[in-house]
Amino acid sequence: MALPERPFENTKPLRVHISRYQTAQVDRNRYSVPRAYVGRWLWAHVGCQKVAVYADQKKVAEHPRIFGNSKWQLDPLHYLDLIEERIGAFEAARPIRQWRREWAPQYEVLLSLLRQRRGDNGGTREFVRILQLHAGYAREQVEGAVAQALESQAVSFEAVKHLLWCQHACARPCSPLEPGLIPGVTDRDWGLMEVVEYNRLLPGGAS
Repeated sequence: MALPERPFENTKPLRVHISRYQTAQVDRNRYSVPRAYVGRWLWAHVGCQKVAVYADQKKVAEHPRIFGNSKWQLDPLHYLDLIEERIGAFEAARPIRQWRREWAPQYEVLLSLLRQRRGDNGGTREFVRILQLHAGYAREQVEGAVAQALESQAVSFEAVKHLLWCQHACARPCSPLEPGLIPGVTDRDWGLMEVVEYNRLLPGGAS
């Protein structure tokens, strides 16, 4: 017999209810999901190494599988929207306490400076917005942008976001325009110019 077109999935499907703590219970352990799925019934695909949670055939969360009893596997990104709304819960929130043990030291420096400049609540809320950037960028990229912002003394969400955007924009390849795109412009050979040539544009510049 021919091999099947799709490989066999060695997983066990399990119907799970999402609690008010944004978690699905699997084998007496809990795995977090985004806030939008609280109160819904979803499917957990339980494998040897991973647990994935699906809603309407869409994967909404994936975690390394944990063994034992009464353990929590939380993705802090699932909770940042709620923490931003209830900023007073930042210090006590379990996802933040877990993440805080392993995030880069410059995050603590950034949080302290933001609180000094904008007050405890305002500074913490802006720091949470910076943490939310992890949803769209790799951990190393966000950590690098935070380090750059501190080095430049540009301590704000907008500064970190701008530095991340610059990293992404500079990484994109830039190809020359097609010669026929703008006749008379893109088809001209400008050659290499020395910077001093731009002095001609200044009042009294060399002709």
